[in-house]
Amino acid sequence: MMLAEVTNFSPPVEIASWLACAAFAIWFLLLCDKGISRMRGASPEPPNGELKQSIKQLNARMKTLEDWRSQLTQKMEVDKTEILAAGSKRGKEIYDHIDDVRKELAEKIDDMPSKIIADLVNAKKL
Repeated sequence: MMLAEVTNFSPPVEIASWLACAAFAIWFLLLCDKGISRMRGASPEPPNGELKQSIKQLNARMKTLEDWRSQLTQKMEVDKTEILAAGSKRGKEIYDHIDDVRKELAEKIDDMPSKIIADLVNAKKL
């Protein structure tokens, strides 16, 4: 009887059926896992095309901002040199005016003793 059972045994067919059942079970478990994750609200990953497009847009915005920043710094440097030049010109004008006033006052102070003496002489004559 044992010999009859051994001769009816066909190992490749039974192994194939067990492998098919195992593959089906794994596929079913993965499908259930995917369904559960969708029910929980796990969002699927965005397609690569959208990511590449958003990266291109961000790079374009960054380049625009960098260009704007470089233009702004150049304008600030030009404004700085103009402001410094105007300040030194204004300072030179102020110091020139102060020197003119000093010269006038020095002349008036030098003439003052002679005017005082002249006024005193005129006051004695009265």
